[in-house]
Amino acid sequence: MLKDFGKAIKKSLKVKTMSKAKRAIFDSDRIKRLQEKCESKYCNPKCKGTIFEPGKNIPKEIKNEYKNMNFLIKNQMQTRKKIFGKKTNVLKNDFYEKLSTKNVKSLKKNGAISGCIQNF
Repeated sequence: MLKDFGKAIKKSLKVKTMSKAKRAIFDSDRIKRLQEKCESKYCNPKCKGTIFEPGKNIPKEIKNEYKNMNFLIKNQMQTRKKIFGKKTNVLKNDFYEKLSTKNVKSLKKNGAISGCIQNF
């Protein structure tokens, strides 16, 4: 599913009349980041490195990502607390337990092996 994600986006964005500003918006670095985010949400067994990762604390990857931005770390911690409550795991077969079975089936049909998201 996500193997050629970047290539597909690049191909769909190639328009002869595209201005330089539009090209800058859809540059390869941005496409690469988009692909990484997509992979972390849909191709990430056990949701490692996300706020859905099982355990009691926020993952080290999140702390490293927002190293000097304490307000973002605090925000992630609050979001995690809302999602988990008193639990230490909110995943069911690598998909967030509150995703509907219809959405999980749809995600799996499109090649996802995880669902590290709240809404679909």
